[in-house]
Amino acid sequence: MLGALFASAVALSIPSQSDNLRIRVTGVPQVAVPAKSFNCGDETVPDLPDVPPTAYRHRSGQISFISGNRRGVIFRGPALDVLGRSGCGSINPSDGNSDPAAFRDQEWVGALFSFDGREVVAFVHHEYHGEMHGNECDIAPGRRECWYASTTILRSLDEGATFVAPSPRDSVLLAPSYKYRAGMQRVGTYLPKVVGGPRQKRVYVLVSRVDRNQKLRIGQCLLRSDRKMREWELWQPNGFVPVPLSPYFSGTENKTPEHCTPVVNGNILSVKWVPEYNIYVAIGAAGKLGVYSQTSRDLISWDRPQTISGIATDWAGRPAFVAGDEFPHRRWYFSLLDPGSDSRNFDTVSTRPFLYFVEFGDGVRRQALIRSIKRVQVVIERN
Repeated sequence: MLGALFASAVALSIPSQSDNLRIRVTGVPQVAVPAKSFNCGDETVPDLPDVPPTAYRHRSGQISFISGNRRGVIFRGPALDVLGRSGCGSINPSDGNSDPAAFRDQEWVGALFSFDGREVVAFVHHEYHGEMHGNECDIAPGRRECWYASTTILRSLDEGATFVAPSPRDSVLLAPSYKYRAGMQRVGTYLPKVVGGPRQKRVYVLVSRVDRNQKLRIGQCLLRSDRKMREWELWQPNGFVPVPLSPYFSGTENKTPEHCTPVVNGNILSVKWVPEYNIYVAIGAAGKLGVYSQTSRDLISWDRPQTISGIATDWAGRPAFVAGDEFPHRRWYFSLLDPGSDSRNFDTVSTRPFLYFVEFGDGVRRQALIRSIKRVQVVIERN
């Protein structure tokens, strides 16, 4: 899905450092979900972990574990240590709609979130692929540019048992400020990271933004909503404002298409709240820094990124991912999760959580179509 986005190093803004926290690996990697457990795919739509792992605790106590793909098949169990599948049923199979205005082409569920456990919202990474529908686009060796991405939502009114898509206008959380067109390069938002506030009065979503047509660097857009999760606001330098409609709904395209003003640059893959330090911690990755952490008190101002020691090598002692490789990753989709979190959304972590990640290959060969989910224990501490 997202591999080609990260084939080159990302330039990061380096703010001043006020919270002197670091993350350090203390354990050894262990398998959380073996590659053989992803057995609901075929040659057309493989079943592979393709987003950073997240989790959600239902009112029954059952846990849904998500590291999704276009099939929308998830794992369930009584704990993060006991996960399995009872079949290949999907919470949201990709619709494959050929109309870019429908925002229902290729879909990846990235996270579930609920305040009361009854109404559950699924945050979805959506891609419109023109090449699948006979629309001309730029596809060169090693580069899949026919990629028009947006962040959408699904809703469940039965405690997360089933999900439905609202109307396109109500389901699109954030989309490019101009319409899909033939020949365009990659543009859009992707990888929604969902976290509640310290008092659980609001929900916040960071989404990564890319636009190769406008040569905009990768950055993080910040959105928020109240407990109803129906009206959303987007952070801009003058504060939070209503999220602009997609031009498919407004009828107006932005002539200077800046989708948002990023609160921080770079590939952020996971964001959690750490109650002990009263701070948000993000996990990202970049060519020069490797896998890194970054902290914020308010999700708007961010401290200096710090490389996480002990995770930046793979099974052969090489970097976890190599900038410039056709398929650069050996370990990717890093995410903090704490099996002991008391949050139904697993959006809080203690100072000793696990760093989950997707490992590519079988330990001998690096292969894109063989993927397992592993985890290693880390400590969040002051330097």
